[in-house]
Amino acid sequence: MTWVLQMVMLAFVQCAAGERNEAVKTALKMESATKTLIDNLIAELGQLRRANAEMTMKAELLANEVKRLSPGEEDLGNNEKISKLETVDIKEHKASCASYTKLSTTAGWSCWTGQHCIATGSSGRTAFATTSVEKCPFVNMKLSSEVGNEEAWKCSATSGESEDDAYPWSSGLEAKGNVNHCYDPNPTTKVKGYWASPCLSSFKAGRVSRASNCILRNQEQAC
Repeated sequence: MTWVLQMVMLAFVQCAAGERNEAVKTALKMESATKTLIDNLIAELGQLRRANAEMTMKAELLANEVKRLSPGEEDLGNNEKISKLETVDIKEHKASCASYTKLSTTAGWSCWTGQHCIATGSSGRTAFATTSVEKCPFVNMKLSSEVGNEEAWKCSATSGESEDDAYPWSSGLEAKGNVNHCYDPNPTTKVKGYWASPCLSSFKAGRVSRASNCILRNQEQAC
């Protein structure tokens, strides 16, 4: 009987030891799994932090680039100052009206050469002319783009075309030949000028200068 009791007690002790060992193994496995999970979470957190840092850096770089490319308040202020300086400059400069010598027809249709009379062959021109100084009015012009606002100006300038010429007319000239309105030129030196107006009505490179020939369109200046 004692022997049987000992055998039962031994079996019970072995079962208890087995269960304890199983519990220890399970606890170790759970500890290892927990440690692995924590390590993975720490690694993922590190990756998220690095990604966030990169995104923050890219955002700062983008913001700096946008700021560099966009005109700031200081730049706008400088542009406004330049515009005001241009206005002051043109108002203080007061461009002069361009002038030219105008030739007008007379009763001296033809001139005596010493042997016969020669006419101009044109109804709008005569061999003799009176002269007067005329001025070109300021007219709206679209200037070349380097002057800023190219449509803000009106200018007074001449075309630069070659001048015509004629003998100077006076009432005391002697009629010659058998042709009406033929006169002997005295003096024989011709005067130069234009039968038709050489005033420009639009911009011409080399003939129109903003500083010399133009004023602002809203500025009044009589010629």
